[in-house]
Amino acid sequence: MMNRIINKKCILMVFLVALSLLVGGCGATTDSLSPSEKTSTEDKLAKDPIIETGGLEIHHLNVDQADSTLIITPNGKSMLIDAGERSSGEKVVQYLKQIGISSIDKLVITHAHEDHLGGAVAVMNNFAVGEVLDSGIPHTSETYIDYLSYIDEHDIDFVVPRAGDMINLDSELDIVVVNSGQEGDDLNNASISLHITYNDFTYLTTGDAEEAAEKRMVNHFNIKSDVLKVGHHGSATSSESFFLEEVNPSVAIISYGEGNSYGHPHVEVLERLTTVGTNRVYHTIRGPIVVKSDGLQFEVTGEAYTAEPSASIDEKPNTTNENLININTADYETLQIITGVGDVIAQRIIDYRNVHGAFKSIEEIKKVSGIGDATYQKMSDEITI
Repeated sequence: MMNRIINKKCILMVFLVALSLLVGGCGATTDSLSPSEKTSTEDKLAKDPIIETGGLEIHHLNVDQADSTLIITPNGKSMLIDAGERSSGEKVVQYLKQIGISSIDKLVITHAHEDHLGGAVAVMNNFAVGEVLDSGIPHTSETYIDYLSYIDEHDIDFVVPRAGDMINLDSELDIVVVNSGQEGDDLNNASISLHITYNDFTYLTTGDAEEAAEKRMVNHFNIKSDVLKVGHHGSATSSESFFLEEVNPSVAIISYGEGNSYGHPHVEVLERLTTVGTNRVYHTIRGPIVVKSDGLQFEVTGEAYTAEPSASIDEKPNTTNENLININTADYETLQIITGVGDVIAQRIIDYRNVHGAFKSIEEIKKVSGIGDATYQKMSDEITI
């Protein structure tokens, strides 16, 4: 059980102080599988949907290069995990209303990056939210401060869970927090990660957790799962081989934007999934992926991944002049899209511009503290002036 309801005004004050210091981030198919069996997915295809209403539903929304997942429990409770970026907030709201959601019992923000957090205020503005769960590792972005301010102003319970906590949502489900923010974590490794068990069916979602967090999960929890929501949009910085071997999923689901400049999903991740025997990989680029289970079997409806894998993480992403980031005009959050740029370096770039004026060449960015030759080589094909 979690009982760590935090005084929101104190948290907001701490994060505002942090901000001030920083200024001084294929075709549709329906598959039915027996959860523990790793026989061919094609052998388990149902002629008709087998799962009636009243079981567990997991909706993976189409929010482009972002994340949002809705859990509807057997007893009708709801939990939204992430809310996409700010521009997709209304899309999330529209989808929830369309399928009949009128309130949200728990809103989980896995971590404070904009592509997971951005739509949260729109969601909270349209639905009564019982409780917000947050990793506890703050960001100094305007989006994150706006999110905290809304929670504070509307007196929504704010909880920072620890790994090992159980989420009390539905008596028919065991929902275990298998990762959350720890001191020293970056935002990705702070991602709240949840392992859900419904009788014989198991499901794992990990936000943008990378190798360090994956090691913690493997070392401390049984994370075997029938369905895996693949971490970090299919980036090779997540879904390490040792981790996938422990999860051993029959089905994997990846949320990413078509033609994204990161090259997600990376070929390494798709190969690792194949190696551990994952039968089917689904994507959200043309619509939601919905998993339904009666606790014995499960079915997946949506579009399976059949295209050639995108570029390796070691390869440069495909970019054009239209999607290059102008380092002279990009704001704080846009700068963090650049490879190697987190919240601290983004602020340093802005500070450099304020002192020295516009960059005369992209190479000049190496004068910003924290950007050396190696980092510059990784970002050079993503930036312009």
